[in-house]
Parts: sequence; structure tokens; C-alpha cells
Amino acid sequence: GRSYGSIYCTTDGGNTWNPGTSDQPNGIIFRATFTSATTGFAAAQSLDDNTHGYILRTDDAGHSWKTVQTVSEALGGIDNNGNGTITAAGYGGMIVESTDGGTTWSQSSAGSVRWIDVRYAGQHTTLLFGENGNIARRTE
Repeated sequence: GRSYGSIYCTTDGGNTWNPGTSDQPNGIIFRATFTSATTGFAAAQSLDDNTHGYILRTDDAGHSWKTVQTVSEALGGIDNNGNGTITAAGYGGMIVESTDGGTTWSQSSAGSVRWIDVRYAGQHTTLLFGENGNIARRTE
């Protein structure tokens, strides 16, 4: 069977894994990005449908996660540029972004039915990867 909303953590390079906690016990957590050794953010969606997305935050190296932002579309990808900008993307072309290290978040959209992942190709270049081979590039 499957276990949704489950978090597992390692402190020894992956040799052993221990259960963590999340306030989204019925969520699907797709990807995480860390801005320091202890602080990270994850992109998630509701198990029930793709109309609810979440940004989760950890301040204890991934052992416990709490929702910091809820949006109207499922989120699947998240990354950070190493300088305070964190970008998540998902269904409906949804883009959720923080430019202050995760304190505040803004929402926008960019032309794809579904963004599957987001990656920074450098501090100033963001790449979005979507269904049907859609790729978008933003240079700041």
C-alpha cells in the first residue's frame, strides 16, 4: 500500500531513515529545496484532487514540516536560487514565489496547463518544465 503525507529523514547520508511529521497527512509531497542546512521548503498537493496546493516549511532539517502557503492549484516543483528567491510551480500554470527567503509569497501564472518542475540554472535564470514538452526560461 501507499502512505501519503509521509516524511522520512536521514542524518547519516541515507543509511538509515526515520519518520518525520507533516501537517498535511493526506498530501502528496513532490519535491523539496533547502535554503540552509536546517531550513527547507516543499511543494505538495492534496491527495483528493489537484485543486489544492501547499508550500511546506521545515526549520529542523526536514524532521517536521508545516504549511506556510495554500494555493488553488496543485504544486509539483520547487527550487531556490541561493539568494532568497524560492519558486514553486504546478497545475494551471501556477507560479508561487518568495523573494524574501520564504517569509512572504506571491502568486502568478505562466502559459502551461501544468508545470511539472522548476529549476534554477544559475542565480538569475529560472527554467520551468511542463507537460507536453513545454519549457519556459526567465532571466532576471
